[in-house]
Amino acid sequence: MRTHALPVQIAFRELQPTLAAQRDIHRRVRQLVRAFPELRSCRVEVDAGDERDRCHVRIDMTVPGGRVGVKSPRGRRVSGEVKHLVRDAFDRAWRGLLLSRRRSQVPAASRLF
Repeated sequence: MRTHALPVQIAFRELQPTLAAQRDIHRRVRQLVRAFPELRSCRVEVDAGDERDRCHVRIDMTVPGGRVGVKSPRGRRVSGEVKHLVRDAFDRAWRGLLLSRRRSQVPAASRLF
């Protein structure tokens, strides 16, 4: 099964990007595209925060009829922790896309009640 080219933007804030993290993110985006061909764009932001704040990952996706945005729980500023935060964020993205798909399949008249 071939997937269409999806615009993917990856940003690292206050954190040095690693090749391993970028590859992991691209691999997970490909998995989302295979499962959700309606996905039109994806932006992933890995943010280390400041001294008081904790690291988190945010994923913003565009689907027909709307947007889906998710955020990982906040974690510590440890390189191994970033991998887990990416995994958690993509798990939430998966659930968010499933919910978006279900909502779009419900007829508009039945959503009024």
